[in-house]
Amino acid sequence: MRSGPGYLAASPPSGPAGGVAPAPSTFPLQEGKAFEPLAEFPEGRGRAVKLNGVELAVFKLEGRLYALQNACPHEGAALADGTIEGSEVVCPGHGYRFNLRTGACSTTPDLCARAYKVALRHSRLELDKDLK
Repeated sequence: MRSGPGYLAASPPSGPAGGVAPAPSTFPLQEGKAFEPLAEFPEGRGRAVKLNGVELAVFKLEGRLYALQNACPHEGAALADGTIEGSEVVCPGHGYRFNLRTGACSTTPDLCARAYKVALRHSRLELDKDLK
C-alpha cells in the first residue's frame, strides 16, 4: 500500500452483513488524473478522487458513476470507504445512509451529502456540475 504526500490511506471497515465490502482506499488524490474507462472504478464500491479541488467519493453501481462529497456531513468519515446497499452508501463512521444519486440521507433527513454529476471522457474523470 502506498502512502505519503498526495495519497490518502485508510483501513476498510468490515461493513454490515449483506453489504458490499469496500476496497482499500489508497489512491492518488492528484488533480486531472487519467483513468482507464470505468476499469479503475470497481462495481459496487467507492473510491475517493480529488477533482477541481473537491474531494469526491465516486461509486460505480450497475455500470454508472455517482459522486458525493467524500466527507460525511455527520462527522466527516470518508464515504468512499462505506458499503453500498441498494442505491445508498452506508457511512463507515456511524451508519448514516446516503442516496448515491441525490445525497439525501434516509437515516436522518436533516443531513444531506452534496451530490455531483461526473463523467468519464477520453479516459479522464470530469466534474459536470454540482447537482445541488
